[in-house]
Amino acid sequence: MSCGTRYASCETYAAFWCIGTKLMGADDGGLVGANHLTDSQADFVNDGVKANVGMILYNVTGHSSGPVTSVDAHTIHATLTGGSNVWDDGDRYLLVTITGAERTTIENYLDISASDIWVALAAVDACSCSVASWATGYLEKLNIVDALIFHRCPCGRPQMELDERKMFFDWVNNQLELLRTNKLDICAGATPADWPAVSFIEGSYTDFNSAVIYMNRFYRGW
Repeated sequence: MSCGTRYASCETYAAFWCIGTKLMGADDGGLVGANHLTDSQADFVNDGVKANVGMILYNVTGHSSGPVTSVDAHTIHATLTGGSNVWDDGDRYLLVTITGAERTTIENYLDISASDIWVALAAVDACSCSVASWATGYLEKLNIVDALIFHRCPCGRPQMELDERKMFFDWVNNQLELLRTNKLDICAGATPADWPAVSFIEGSYTDFNSAVIYMNRFYRGW
């Protein structure tokens, strides 16, 4: 992960803000190489899945995806590309009920808002480092919240109250400041500026700091 790309998908954004329903499960049709997904426990029509409006079905197991072309209560047909383009019994699936127009709008907002994060990371030369395991979800959340508060979404999300928007606005600005000043370092094995570490002497004031010191020593190979 580096500067120059968004940190969140439109599916995650839509599910986070309750714009669309996130559907997950597994094919239970009992077939190998089927041209459609079957889930006998689902009710896709009732859940809001629609054909030919740009909704994307993902075969998570087969690493493929494509637009929904037909749907009934327990089956979905989609034109899959990119990997295994058929369905085997047990394949995991993902679908978020957003249209193609909503997807385009959300992706645009995520792309624009990601630039705020790039600037903060570039300020401390963190654009090309290996990202710590915890930081992937953190950057994803920051991108998602930034995208909504700075860009009013016309794709189904109710408008925020002013105090709610201000709360998120303050949180985003605070996080960007922490990144820009390197007080929150997203690079793997890094020691952020606020951690109590001086050369080889470290002081512990809380249980959290004790854990941080332990991890510092682990990364140094002590």
